[in-house]
Amino acid sequence: YLGGKFGYGKTFSALSEKILRILTIGAGGVNHPLSRIDLAGPSGEDFDLYLKKDAPPTTSEYDARGFSASANERIVLDPAEPGGGGVDCARDHRLLLVHGYCSSDVWGPEIDHFDDADNAEVFLDLEQNRLHDEFAQLILGWALDNGWRSYGIVAHSQGGMAALHLYNYYWSGLDNAGTGRLIQSVGTPYQGTELMDLPDILIDWFTCGTNYDLSPSGAIQWLDGISTASREQVNYYSTSFEDAWWCLINPICPFCNPITSAILDGPFGADDGVVGYSKAQLPDGVNQGHKKGWCHTGAWYMNNLFNDPQTTDGSRNNEMNENAAAASEEPPCRGLSGPPKP
Repeated sequence: YLGGKFGYGKTFSALSEKILRILTIGAGGVNHPLSRIDLAGPSGEDFDLYLKKDAPPTTSEYDARGFSASANERIVLDPAEPGGGGVDCARDHRLLLVHGYCSSDVWGPEIDHFDDADNAEVFLDLEQNRLHDEFAQLILGWALDNGWRSYGIVAHSQGGMAALHLYNYYWSGLDNAGTGRLIQSVGTPYQGTELMDLPDILIDWFTCGTNYDLSPSGAIQWLDGISTASREQVNYYSTSFEDAWWCLINPICPFCNPITSAILDGPFGADDGVVGYSKAQLPDGVNQGHKKGWCHTGAWYMNNLFNDPQTTDGSRNNEMNENAAAASEEPPCRGLSGPPKP
Protein backbone atom coordinates (compact mmCIF):
# COMPACT_ATOMS: atom_id res chain seq x y z
CA TYR A 1 0.00 0.00 0.00
CA LEU A 2 1.27 3.44 -0.93
CA GLY A 3 0.16 6.59 0.82
CA GLY A 4 1.44 10.10 1.10
CA LYS A 5 1.21 13.63 2.35
CA PHE A 6 0.90 16.75 0.28
CA GLY A 7 1.50 20.31 1.47
CA TYR A 8 -0.75 21.84 4.12
CA GLY A 9 -1.45 18.49 5.77
CA LYS A 10 -3.50 16.95 2.95
CA THR A 11 -3.13 13.19 2.71
CA PHE A 12 -4.10 10.36 0.38
CA SER A 13 -4.56 6.70 1.30
CA ALA A 14 -4.83 5.08 -2.12
CA LEU A 15 -3.37 5.70 -5.55
CA SER A 16 -5.62 7.66 -7.86
CA GLU A 17 -5.28 7.70 -11.63
CA LYS A 18 -3.75 11.18 -11.39
CA ILE A 19 -1.10 10.06 -8.91
CA LEU A 20 -0.27 6.98 -10.99
CA ARG A 21 0.70 9.23 -13.86
CA ILE A 22 3.48 10.87 -11.83
CA LEU A 23 4.80 7.69 -10.26
CA THR A 24 7.34 5.57 -12.13
CA ILE A 25 9.00 2.24 -11.46
CA GLY A 26 12.76 1.96 -12.12
CA ALA A 27 13.81 1.08 -15.67
CA GLY A 28 14.33 -2.56 -14.76
CA GLY A 29 10.65 -3.02 -13.92
CA VAL A 30 9.22 -4.80 -10.90
CA ASN A 31 11.56 -7.75 -11.40
CA HIS A 32 14.65 -5.52 -11.25
CA PRO A 33 16.69 -6.45 -8.13
CA LEU A 34 16.36 -2.92 -6.80
CA SER A 35 13.17 -1.33 -8.10
CA ARG A 36 12.13 2.12 -6.97
CA ILE A 37 9.19 4.49 -6.87
CA ASP A 38 9.81 8.10 -7.83
CA LEU A 39 7.48 11.02 -7.24
CA ALA A 40 8.24 14.08 -9.37
CA GLY A 41 6.26 17.00 -8.02
CA PRO A 42 6.09 20.72 -8.85
CA SER A 43 8.60 23.16 -7.40
CA GLY A 44 7.55 25.00 -4.29
CA GLU A 45 5.53 22.06 -2.91
CA ASP A 46 6.35 19.55 -0.17
CA PHE A 47 5.23 15.98 -0.89
CA ASP A 48 6.07 12.84 1.11
CA LEU A 49 5.59 9.16 0.27
CA TYR A 50 4.91 6.27 2.66
CA LEU A 51 4.91 2.54 1.92
CA LYS A 52 3.64 -0.34 4.06
CA LYS A 53 3.22 -4.04 3.37
CA ASP A 54 -0.26 -5.55 3.79
CA ALA A 55 -1.83 -2.40 5.24
CA PRO A 56 -2.30 1.27 4.36
CA PRO A 57 0.54 3.40 5.77
CA THR A 58 0.25 6.42 8.01
CA THR A 59 2.80 9.10 8.77
CA SER A 60 3.76 7.20 11.92
CA GLU A 61 3.37 3.58 10.77
CA TYR A 62 5.23 2.64 7.56
CA ASP A 63 7.91 0.29 6.25
CA ALA A 64 9.64 2.88 4.07
CA ARG A 65 9.19 6.49 3.17
CA GLY A 66 10.43 9.24 0.91
CA PHE A 67 10.67 12.28 3.14
CA SER A 68 12.24 15.62 2.29
CA ALA A 69 11.37 19.31 2.11
CA SER A 70 10.64 19.15 -1.63
CA ALA A 71 8.06 17.58 -3.93
CA ASN A 72 10.51 15.04 -5.34
CA GLU A 73 10.62 11.81 -3.37
CA ARG A 74 12.03 8.31 -3.87
CA ILE A 75 11.36 4.97 -2.23
CA VAL A 76 13.65 2.07 -3.08
CA LEU A 77 12.02 -1.36 -3.13
CA ASP A 78 14.31 -4.10 -1.86
CA PRO A 79 12.29 -7.31 -2.46
CA ALA A 80 13.03 -10.35 -0.34
CA GLU A 81 14.53 -13.48 -1.82
CA PRO A 82 12.03 -16.33 -2.20
CA GLY A 83 11.73 -18.06 1.14
CA GLY A 84 14.12 -15.63 2.82
CA GLY A 85 13.98 -12.48 4.89
CA GLY A 86 15.95 -10.19 2.61
CA VAL A 87 18.56 -9.92 -0.12
CA ASP A 88 22.06 -11.40 -0.19
CA CYS A 89 24.50 -8.47 -0.12
CA ALA A 90 27.42 -10.50 -1.41
CA ARG A 91 25.80 -10.99 -4.80
CA ASP A 92 26.12 -7.34 -5.82
CA HIS A 93 29.05 -6.11 -3.71
CA ARG A 94 31.29 -3.56 -5.44
CA LEU A 95 34.33 -1.36 -4.94
CA LEU A 96 33.43 2.13 -6.16
CA LEU A 97 36.26 4.32 -7.49
CA VAL A 98 35.23 7.97 -7.10
CA HIS A 99 37.04 11.01 -8.51
CA GLY A 100 36.99 14.53 -7.13
CA TYR A 101 36.15 18.14 -7.92
CA CYS A 102 36.52 19.35 -11.52
CA SER A 103 38.14 16.03 -12.36
CA SER A 104 39.10 14.04 -15.40
CA ASP A 105 38.84 10.25 -15.33
CA VAL A 106 41.65 9.58 -12.86
CA TRP A 107 40.65 6.00 -11.96
CA GLY A 108 39.67 4.46 -15.29
CA PRO A 109 43.27 4.17 -16.56
CA GLU A 110 44.30 2.62 -13.23
CA ILE A 111 41.61 -0.06 -13.09
CA ASP A 112 44.24 -2.81 -13.44
CA HIS A 113 45.62 -1.81 -10.02
CA PHE A 114 42.37 -3.08 -8.58
CA ASP A 115 42.86 -6.73 -9.45
CA ASP A 116 39.24 -7.72 -8.98
CA ALA A 117 38.27 -5.51 -11.92
CA ASP A 118 34.92 -7.28 -12.33
CA ASN A 119 34.04 -5.94 -8.90
CA ALA A 120 35.42 -2.38 -9.34
CA GLU A 121 33.23 0.33 -10.82
CA VAL A 122 34.37 3.82 -11.87
CA PHE A 123 32.10 6.75 -11.03
CA LEU A 124 32.14 9.45 -13.72
CA ASP A 125 30.81 12.98 -13.26
CA LEU A 126 33.69 14.69 -15.01
CA GLU A 127 34.71 18.37 -14.93
CA GLN A 128 31.94 19.28 -12.49
CA ASN A 129 31.69 21.56 -9.46
CA ARG A 130 29.43 19.96 -6.84
CA LEU A 131 28.81 20.69 -3.17
CA HIS A 132 29.30 17.67 -0.92
CA ASP A 133 25.63 16.84 -0.48
CA GLU A 134 24.85 16.87 -4.20
CA PHE A 135 28.01 14.86 -4.89
CA ALA A 136 27.07 12.26 -2.25
CA GLN A 137 23.56 11.87 -3.64
CA LEU A 138 24.94 11.39 -7.15
CA ILE A 139 27.05 8.48 -5.89
CA LEU A 140 24.07 7.03 -4.05
CA GLY A 141 21.75 7.35 -7.04
CA TRP A 142 24.33 5.85 -9.42
CA ALA A 143 24.75 2.82 -7.18
CA LEU A 144 21.01 2.38 -6.71
CA ASP A 145 20.34 2.64 -10.44
CA ASN A 146 22.82 -0.21 -10.98
CA GLY A 147 21.39 -2.38 -8.21
CA TRP A 148 24.51 -2.32 -6.00
CA ARG A 149 23.38 -2.81 -2.41
CA SER A 150 26.82 -3.19 -0.84
CA TYR A 151 30.12 -1.45 -1.53
CA GLY A 152 33.30 0.14 -0.27
CA ILE A 153 34.69 3.34 -1.75
CA VAL A 154 38.17 4.40 -2.88
CA ALA A 155 38.15 8.14 -3.56
CA HIS A 156 40.40 10.91 -4.78
CA SER A 157 40.30 14.52 -3.61
CA GLN A 158 36.74 15.79 -2.93
CA GLY A 159 35.44 12.31 -3.61
CA GLY A 160 36.65 11.36 -0.13
CA MET A 161 34.55 14.12 1.44
CA ALA A 162 31.52 13.12 -0.65
CA ALA A 163 31.92 9.48 0.45
CA LEU A 164 32.18 10.49 4.10
CA HIS A 165 29.17 12.78 3.70
CA LEU A 166 27.23 9.89 2.16
CA TYR A 167 28.05 7.57 5.04
CA ASN A 168 27.30 10.19 7.69
CA TYR A 169 23.93 11.35 6.37
CA TYR A 170 22.37 8.64 4.17
CA TRP A 171 21.66 4.92 4.28
CA SER A 172 23.65 3.40 1.44
CA GLY A 173 25.59 0.34 0.32
CA LEU A 174 28.36 1.44 2.69
CA ASP A 175 26.10 0.36 5.55
CA ASN A 176 25.76 -3.12 4.07
CA ALA A 177 29.46 -3.81 3.51
CA GLY A 178 31.40 -6.33 5.59
CA THR A 179 34.85 -6.19 7.16
CA GLY A 180 37.68 -4.08 5.77
CA ARG A 181 38.21 -0.41 5.05
CA LEU A 182 34.87 1.17 4.24
CA ILE A 183 36.17 4.47 2.80
CA GLN A 184 39.72 5.07 1.56
CA SER A 185 40.93 8.34 0.10
CA VAL A 186 44.02 10.02 -1.26
CA GLY A 187 44.64 13.75 -1.60
CA THR A 188 41.38 14.75 0.08
CA PRO A 189 41.28 18.28 1.59
CA TYR A 190 39.27 17.34 4.67
CA GLN A 191 40.09 20.74 6.18
CA GLY A 192 39.79 22.61 2.89
CA THR A 193 42.30 24.15 0.52
CA GLU A 194 43.53 27.72 0.59
CA LEU A 195 43.16 27.81 -3.19
CA MET A 196 39.41 28.29 -2.70
CA ASP A 197 40.16 31.58 -0.92
CA LEU A 198 41.83 33.03 -4.00
CA PRO A 199 39.99 35.65 -6.10
CA ASP A 200 37.27 34.15 -8.29
CA ILE A 201 39.04 35.18 -11.48
CA LEU A 202 42.04 33.01 -10.55
CA ILE A 203 39.92 30.06 -9.45
CA ASP A 204 37.93 30.19 -12.67
CA TRP A 205 41.15 30.29 -14.71
CA PHE A 206 42.46 26.86 -13.70
CA THR A 207 39.48 25.10 -12.05
CA CYS A 208 35.69 24.81 -12.38
CA GLY A 209 34.94 27.73 -10.06
CA THR A 210 34.49 28.48 -6.38
CA ASN A 211 33.23 25.74 -4.08
CA TYR A 212 32.54 26.85 -0.51
CA ASP A 213 32.60 23.29 0.87
CA LEU A 214 36.25 23.02 -0.24
CA SER A 215 37.36 26.28 1.33
CA PRO A 216 39.00 26.14 4.79
CA SER A 217 36.05 27.87 6.46
CA GLY A 218 33.48 25.75 4.60
CA ALA A 219 35.33 22.52 5.36
CA ILE A 220 35.49 23.26 9.08
CA GLN A 221 31.78 24.02 9.09
CA TRP A 222 31.12 20.76 7.24
CA LEU A 223 33.32 18.73 9.60
CA ASP A 224 31.31 20.01 12.58
CA GLY A 225 28.39 17.94 11.29
CA ILE A 226 30.38 14.74 10.74
CA SER A 227 30.29 12.34 13.68
CA THR A 228 33.37 10.77 15.22
CA ALA A 229 31.95 7.33 14.41
CA SER A 230 31.71 8.26 10.71
CA ARG A 231 35.22 9.72 10.62
CA GLU A 232 36.62 6.54 12.10
CA GLN A 233 35.50 4.65 8.98
CA VAL A 234 37.89 6.64 6.77
CA ASN A 235 41.44 5.54 5.95
CA TYR A 236 43.27 8.39 4.22
CA TYR A 237 46.58 9.05 2.48
CA SER A 238 48.34 12.32 1.64
CA THR A 239 51.23 13.16 -0.68
CA SER A 240 53.58 16.02 -1.53
CA PHE A 241 56.32 16.98 -3.99
CA GLU A 242 59.67 15.18 -3.94
CA ASP A 243 62.45 16.73 -1.89
CA ALA A 244 65.67 17.38 -3.81
CA TRP A 245 69.21 17.97 -2.54
CA TRP A 246 69.51 21.22 -4.46
CA CYS A 247 66.64 22.74 -2.46
CA LEU A 248 69.27 23.44 0.23
CA ILE A 249 71.17 25.78 -2.06
CA ASN A 250 68.62 26.70 -4.73
CA PRO A 251 65.02 27.79 -4.09
CA ILE A 252 63.86 26.26 -7.40
CA CYS A 253 62.72 22.93 -5.94
CA PRO A 254 60.59 20.34 -7.79
CA PHE A 255 57.34 21.68 -6.37
CA CYS A 256 54.12 20.30 -7.77
CA ASN A 257 53.31 23.92 -8.44
CA PRO A 258 55.65 26.65 -7.14
CA ILE A 259 52.88 29.27 -7.15
CA THR A 260 50.38 27.25 -5.14
CA SER A 261 53.13 25.93 -2.85
CA ALA A 262 53.68 29.51 -1.73
CA ILE A 263 50.05 29.55 -0.55
CA LEU A 264 49.38 26.06 0.74
CA ASP A 265 50.42 25.42 4.36
CA GLY A 266 52.72 28.34 3.48
CA PRO A 267 55.13 29.18 2.66
CA PHE A 268 56.58 26.20 0.77
CA GLY A 269 55.33 23.48 3.07
CA ALA A 270 54.54 19.88 2.20
CA ASP A 271 51.74 19.91 -0.37
CA ASP A 272 50.58 18.13 -3.51
CA GLY A 273 49.95 21.34 -5.46
CA VAL A 274 46.30 21.55 -4.34
CA VAL A 275 46.17 20.29 -0.75
CA GLY A 276 48.60 21.14 2.02
CA TYR A 277 49.66 18.46 4.49
CA SER A 278 47.81 19.89 7.48
CA LYS A 279 44.61 20.39 5.48
CA ALA A 280 44.69 16.74 4.37
CA GLN A 281 44.33 15.53 7.96
CA LEU A 282 40.97 14.15 9.08
CA PRO A 283 40.57 14.34 12.87
CA ASP A 284 39.50 10.90 14.19
CA GLY A 285 40.16 9.31 10.79
CA VAL A 286 42.85 6.67 10.23
CA ASN A 287 46.00 8.25 8.77
CA GLN A 288 47.66 5.70 6.47
CA GLY A 289 50.70 7.86 5.87
CA HIS A 290 52.28 10.60 3.78
CA LYS A 291 54.34 9.90 0.65
CA LYS A 292 56.64 12.27 -1.27
CA GLY A 293 57.03 12.46 -5.02
CA TRP A 294 53.33 12.50 -5.94
CA CYS A 295 51.24 15.47 -7.08
CA HIS A 296 47.50 15.92 -6.83
CA THR A 297 46.84 15.30 -10.53
CA GLY A 298 48.52 15.22 -13.90
CA ALA A 299 46.94 18.54 -14.91
CA TRP A 300 48.84 20.98 -17.12
CA TYR A 301 49.67 23.25 -14.17
CA MET A 302 51.40 20.44 -12.23
CA ASN A 303 55.11 19.64 -12.34
CA ASN A 304 54.98 15.99 -13.40
CA LEU A 305 58.62 15.92 -14.49
CA PHE A 306 59.76 15.09 -10.95
CA ASN A 307 56.41 13.93 -9.52
CA ASP A 308 53.64 11.61 -10.70
CA PRO A 309 49.86 11.98 -10.25
CA GLN A 310 48.91 10.43 -6.91
CA THR A 311 46.15 8.20 -8.32
CA THR A 312 48.73 6.41 -10.51
CA ASP A 313 50.65 4.97 -7.55
CA GLY A 314 50.22 1.24 -8.18
CA SER A 315 51.63 0.29 -4.78
CA ARG A 316 49.08 2.40 -2.90
CA ASN A 317 46.25 1.37 -5.23
CA ASN A 318 47.04 -2.30 -4.65
CA GLU A 319 47.08 -1.69 -0.92
CA MET A 320 43.69 0.01 -1.03
CA ASN A 321 42.31 -2.78 -3.19
CA GLU A 322 43.53 -5.50 -0.83
CA ASN A 323 42.14 -3.75 2.24
CA ALA A 324 38.81 -2.54 0.85
CA ALA A 325 35.62 -3.56 2.59
CA ALA A 326 34.48 -7.03 1.58
CA ALA A 327 30.97 -8.32 1.08
CA SER A 328 29.09 -8.96 4.27
CA GLU A 329 29.00 -12.56 5.52
CA GLU A 330 25.73 -11.88 7.32
CA PRO A 331 22.95 -11.41 4.75
CA PRO A 332 20.31 -10.20 4.28
CA CYS A 333 21.06 -6.60 3.38
CA ARG A 334 19.57 -3.66 5.15
CA GLY A 335 16.94 -1.97 2.98
CA LEU A 336 18.15 1.30 1.45
CA SER A 337 14.84 3.11 1.45
CA GLY A 338 13.50 5.45 4.07
CA PRO A 339 14.66 8.77 5.50
CA PRO A 340 18.25 10.01 5.81
CA LYS A 341 20.14 9.01 8.91
CA PRO A 342 19.21 10.93 12.08
